[in-house]
Order: sequence, then C-alpha cells, then structure tokens
Amino acid sequence: MPPEWVFESTGIRTQFFATGGNAQNDQWNVYGLAISDPPASYWLNNGASQHAYVDGMDYTFTVVARGGSTLTLSASSTDNLEAANRDQGGTPVVIPNVPPAPQAFDGQFVQIDVVKVGPAK
Repeated sequence: MPPEWVFESTGIRTQFFATGGNAQNDQWNVYGLAISDPPASYWLNNGASQHAYVDGMDYTFTVVARGGSTLTLSASSTDNLEAANRDQGGTPVVIPNVPPAPQAFDGQFVQIDVVKVGPAK
C-alpha cells in the first residue's frame, strides 16, 4: 500500500479500528473487513476483550479498493457466545440513526454503510 494512503477513522471508539495484520486471537468476537485488490484487512472492533459487555462503535473510515474488488465483511464468534447488548452499567447500547434506533438491537451486530465512492488520490 503506498505511503500516501492514510487510513484515519473519526467518530466513537475510533481506537478500535486497526489496519493489517491478524485479528487478536483471544477467543472473543472478531469483526473484520477484507479487500481483495489491493489486498488489505481491517479489524473493526480491535478493542479490549475479556469482558461481558458491549462497546458501542460509530465511526467513519476510508479504504482503497480497485474497481471490481471484492469487499468481505466478516463476523466471527470464536467462542460461540454472544454478549447481551448492554454497556458496563447495564444499559442497552443504541447507536443514533442506526435502525432499530431509538430502540436497542437485541444482541451484538456490525453494520457498514458506504458513504462515498470516488477515485483514489
């Protein structure tokens, strides 16, 4: 990947966005995005594990993909479990303007919305 391609994320829990490498192998849920051309991998929830609550995330990031590339969103429950949709205080996590907001989703989920498509600079 050329050095001028800078991948920045903005929003809530941007520190959970990671580029390249492999997902943490800590037996907790992993959400990823893979690009076929040029090959790249992104980890969408690269945060703290080993806790029984969820962290709400709502951020924007930029990826580069050539025309005709395949983008694959993956969700892997490596422990075959799912945490209840509750934050550290036990309150359901709701992401504003993401359905079923203003109600809470019943479980864990990841959603990606394409905001803009354009030529790479």
